[in-house]
Amino acid sequence: MDGVILDSMSAWEKAGIIFLHNLGLKAEPELGKDMYCMSMSEGAEYLKERYCLDMAEEAIIQGINDLIKDFYAHHVRLKEGVDRFLEGLRQAGIKIVAATSCDREVFEKALIRHEVIGYFDRIFTSTEIAWAK
Repeated sequence: MDGVILDSMSAWEKAGIIFLHNLGLKAEPELGKDMYCMSMSEGAEYLKERYCLDMAEEAIIQGINDLIKDFYAHHVRLKEGVDRFLEGLRQAGIKIVAATSCDREVFEKALIRHEVIGYFDRIFTSTEIAWAK
């Protein structure tokens, strides 16, 4: 989803840094890169352990989700040509399934706003299936 369908990687690269900044903590410069392939749960566990956060992993996930919800709801764009590509797959009768580490409540608003959510037969999230992509 992120970086393939939605042009959202910059938000994810900065989310952990901004989250820690809002807690009064300075993040390591490579934090975004370190967390790149982690699910939300894995990222929350990493932040909790690495920065000795005295909060539940669910609270960390919610804090990061809160930071990026507005970005997805109002600002994130589709990657160039994605809408035409999805339409071509639909016309060819090909089912479309996506996997994402992003929580549903975050990415769904962007897909609805761009009017492409109807193209997807299924979307799997790491949180819902308890498995990282």
